[in-house]
Amino acid sequence: MNKKESTPAREACRRYEAKNKEKRKANNATFFTFVTRQEAEEMAEFLTKVKNFSIVVSMDGPEEVYNMQRVFPNGKGAFLAAMKGLDIYMKAKKDSINSDEPIAFSVVVTQPYTQEKFEVINDFFSKLKEKYN
Repeated sequence: MNKKESTPAREACRRYEAKNKEKRKANNATFFTFVTRQEAEEMAEFLTKVKNFSIVVSMDGPEEVYNMQRVFPNGKGAFLAAMKGLDIYMKAKKDSINSDEPIAFSVVVTQPYTQEKFEVINDFFSKLKEKYN
């Protein structure tokens, strides 16, 4: 594929970039929700066809933890949007050439640093692993 060749996924990325230069608070999983579902599915399918490619998802824990620090410009928590984006990507990845490639998670933990908070976060990722395996 020519680098300059236009595809629906590339066009969706360009539109997103043009509209959201000032709104960089969302992460790579929520990116999939800034476009139509069809465009998100096309982007996920495109990304999962790139050999030896994996992604890093910013996911800080369950909804109550995640939404404390990751919000949209309107103040609404971004957790549900991030999970929707992750679901779209994981569905495409399931039967792709990269089905065995790991997904990395970038986790930001903010105060208060309590044992309970870390246990809640750990439990969330254990359940997430079960969901996608």
